Amino acid sequence: MKKHISREGLLESFEKLQRQFDNSQTTAQDQERDFEAMRQNFMQRLSEHLADARKSLPATNPLKPQVLGFVDLMVKTQAEWDTKVAGREKGLGFRQGFGDSLLVFVNGKVKSGKSSLGNYMAWGHTDPDDELKRQVAARLVPHYFSHEKTDVDGGDTENEAQQRCEFRVGATEATSSIQGFKLPGLTWVDSPGLHSVKKENENLARDYVEHADLILYTMKSDSPGRESDLAEVKLLLGKEKKVLLLLTGSDDVEEDWSDEADCLVSTVVMKDAQRRENQRAYVRKALEESCGAENAANIEVVSFSARYAQLNAGDSAAFSESGMGPLCETLHRIAQSDGVSIKQRTPIANMRTFLQSCHDGLQPYCYVRRYLRLNPLFCPRSFQCVCRIEPECIAGLNRPLSSLGFGCFGF
Repeated sequence: MKKHISREGLLESFEKLQRQFDNSQTTAQDQERDFEAMRQNFMQRLSEHLADARKSLPATNPLKPQVLGFVDLMVKTQAEWDTKVAGREKGLGFRQGFGDSLLVFVNGKVKSGKSSLGNYMAWGHTDPDDELKRQVAARLVPHYFSHEKTDVDGGDTENEAQQRCEFRVGATEATSSIQGFKLPGLTWVDSPGLHSVKKENENLARDYVEHADLILYTMKSDSPGRESDLAEVKLLLGKEKKVLLLLTGSDDVEEDWSDEADCLVSTVVMKDAQRRENQRAYVRKALEESCGAENAANIEVVSFSARYAQLNAGDSAAFSESGMGPLCETLHRIAQSDGVSIKQRTPIANMRTFLQSCHDGLQPYCYVRRYLRLNPLFCPRSFQCVCRIEPECIAGLNRPLSSLGFGCFGF
């Protein structure tokens, strides 16, 4: 049987990479500053020209409704850009404190095992008690943090993860904040569930997941490969994210009569190997159909049971059988072979996605501008100025793209 790396061995491997992560900080910061200066200049000039266009447009101009509609469209786009920039700045602020570690973000639907997995990675137990925590070596004690949270009822309380030094797990939707822990070289982030009945929780998870270096997407093994899960994975791949797909809860509970105890005894066992392999094969096929064969080939699928692993903590064979061994081995391999390059690529890929969304917001300008220019009845000078600065803005978007080695937008 293949020998897999232990949880402790995985954490030690991240510790060795800490300095490399710290030295890998992206060169995208200069491009980000240049783009923001360009954006602010564009918005200031656009606001001035729009105000002038409204004033100077003759009431008798036959295209006045179309022109005012175009002006309103640009005002709306200004507001949308401001919202995107605010969200981006929030994410950059979040990443800023984790430059010396791989930022691992656990994403998935409500009650798909995210918080239990986080507790296991932190402590070796899905629901650790104080006695267990006291036994952990000082250098492997996780340092918890709490970030933004929603105000919905029933979720975790303010700074709960920090105070309890663990993530809340339970039968109800337990997580309503961005929370996590840090160990040398590793930042682990737990998030609210997707497809939550509490939309604020889902939106919070979406706001932060794009700033992750590595995403662990969890699916319950009782219902793997659902179309809604595959749609979420496809969105992440579209943002150039490294994704590892986890089939959680890959165990069963068997009951048998105990003559000695004179009652039914429950035992946690792993789902048999063939059943787990069939589930992974089903998910891989569904990924190919949803995301394309090339994208699906880049996603690894791992089945595991944190519960079975903790119940058999002293048995190396059972640890491997639990799937936690292969999971730790996979995370170790990714960190060792790709961790630093993933850390370097993330902010650059995020910036490219952001610039693309800004460019997409300019598309309506292009169509309306061309239409109005073809009509000789309408030519107020101020509006001609508005039309000219839209290509200038696209040129401004292209400058950071070109410097980062990406293809440029067309006019």
